[in-house]
Amino acid sequence: MAKYQLQLVNQSGAAQRFYFLTAPPTFHPEEVYSTPWLSILVQDGFTTNVSINMDFYAFFSQKEVVDGKSKISSGNPRPEPAKLGVGDTKGSSYKIYWDRSKENFRWDDTPHENNAYPKCFSIFTRPGFSQDDNLMIGVAMLKDGSEYASPVAVLDARPALTYNIAPVPTFYVSAGDKREGDLFDFSPDKIKSGVYDFSANSRGQGYTAGTLTYTGDSLWTQAEYIYPTTGLSAPTCSHNC
Repeated sequence: MAKYQLQLVNQSGAAQRFYFLTAPPTFHPEEVYSTPWLSILVQDGFTTNVSINMDFYAFFSQKEVVDGKSKISSGNPRPEPAKLGVGDTKGSSYKIYWDRSKENFRWDDTPHENNAYPKCFSIFTRPGFSQDDNLMIGVAMLKDGSEYASPVAVLDARPALTYNIAPVPTFYVSAGDKREGDLFDFSPDKIKSGVYDFSANSRGQGYTAGTLTYTGDSLWTQAEYIYPTTGLSAPTCSHNC
């Protein structure tokens, strides 16, 4: 399975904890929240390598508040990656419903047509619940070495709506102590971050591996892009994840 491979070099003069994010996708409609898919401690002068699969997965979970912070659990990612719409071929479509007998949300696996927009997959929320049930839907990605995909971006879902979701192959890394499952409104304009941008018309287009160096005081070098065969192996997470 193809992977994006992200290399991080800490040259800040001290050990730092970093968290990795995927760029918020375009949702139609709604505002999106980001959640880190990896938090990692890197000693000064050390390099760490992280791999994440190129696929995107539909996801849902229920939001909860822990110690005053909004969080989501690992939730319920689909077991199969979504197919994004291309040209006249519709992207994967999924349905979620409230199971009254089990008192939880479930995927509706009854046969139905795919109808997502180009570059999107879609999720339809069936009627029968309220926003007080704290359903969140969105995108998950599979880290190297993990059995299940981890959430990377979610939104507060309302009933009886179809959400077309357009993932973006761009990743951010920031210094700080945010952890997996923490929810916040991420913007690179607000939080200084390094960026690995593999999207169309970017410097990283056509590449699947990049390197960033953190020099301290929220300063990052511009990413250097390489193919995996010329530099990065397929590493696993290390350094006290």
